[in-house]
Order: sequence, then C-alpha cells, then structure tokens
Amino acid sequence: VAPTENEEGLGHTYIIGAALGERVRGLNMTTRYDYSSVADQGYLKGPKDMKKEEVGMTSLDEIFGRYLAASGRAPAHAIDVLKLDVEGYEMGALRGAEQLLAEGRVHYLILEFHPGMLGSTGTNPLGMLNFLRHYCFLCHSLKIDRPFTLEEFVARYTESVDVLPVQGLGAIEDLVCQNLAYRPPSHPLSPRGQREWPPEDPEASLD
Repeated sequence: VAPTENEEGLGHTYIIGAALGERVRGLNMTTRYDYSSVADQGYLKGPKDMKKEEVGMTSLDEIFGRYLAASGRAPAHAIDVLKLDVEGYEMGALRGAEQLLAEGRVHYLILEFHPGMLGSTGTNPLGMLNFLRHYCFLCHSLKIDRPFTLEEFVARYTESVDVLPVQGLGAIEDLVCQNLAYRPPSHPLSPRGQREWPPEDPEASLD
C-alpha cells in the first residue's frame, strides 16, 4: 500500500502477498484460516480444514534491492529494526537477506529462537547463531542472568525432552540482536565527530 501525494513525509507501508525465504520461487505450503507455514510444521496436519496453497516466495534482498526501487520509491538505506516471525523458517529468511546483512544495513534484529521448529527445516540452531555472529550480531536473551557461550545457550533448549520434546512445541523465546558495527550518531559510544554512514565521499572514513 503506497502513500498518496498528500501523504508524502508521513512514512509508508508496503503489504506484499508472498512468502519470505532465501530466493524468488514458487512453492506449495500448508495453510488454514488463521495460520500458514513455509516450514510445513507437523502440528498443521491435524485439523481437517488444512489445505495446500501455491504461493510465490521472495527475499528481503529482492524486496529492498529491486522491488521497491522499481516502484519509483527508493527504500531507506538501512533497516532500524527487522522483526522475523516465520515459524521455523528463520534461516531461509536470513539467507535471503545476506546482502543487507553484509552491508550492515540491518541495525537490530528480533527473531524467535525455537530449536524444535528450526529442526523441522533442517536448521542447526547453533549454526544459525554462528551465522548471526558472522555478520556482527550480538544477541540478547531475557531469560538468562549471565553471558553464555553459543554452545551453552543452545544446550538450554536441546539437552532434554523437557525443553525439546519429540512432539509439541518445546521451549521458545525471542532474541534481540544488535549489529555491533552500528553506532547511531547520538550513541554515547560513537566516536567524536562521527559522520553519517555511508559517507558521501567513497574515500572518506570514520574519525
């Protein structure tokens, strides 16, 4: 939904009728009246009103790199907060945003950490956290009282059937991840005289 001429300066919203994943393609996914999942979660198989629906998939790199630009409205250079809620398909969505991540254009990321759902898509929970670390993200949990190594944190959600049952949802939480390379100009830790990024002059550098 794009703004009208009278709404310039008020921000904008785009509603895109597509699944989010690692690349542009078509796929069949399980849906019902109130829920859908690219990961095709096992607990979707129960209700009789389930159906298969053919949908198109796109990626965040495609949306920001080509789709919005082609619409005549250039997207913002950076994403202040990216919230992912994709029912176990987090790794696919992140793979589809690698250009954005590599360019440091995502400042904060919020996503569900749910080894049970991640496993249904073949995602290693530790591998996903290492992927985020590779792109300079430090993730915060609201359920721990001290720093954990990535291995220790994953073990909290995978070491027993109490947190990772054979059937059912298991333990889950939201992680808030910050890009350590990002420093807003007003941040108390920003270097004095920091310029906006990226600099207009390609040869310029931060103070």
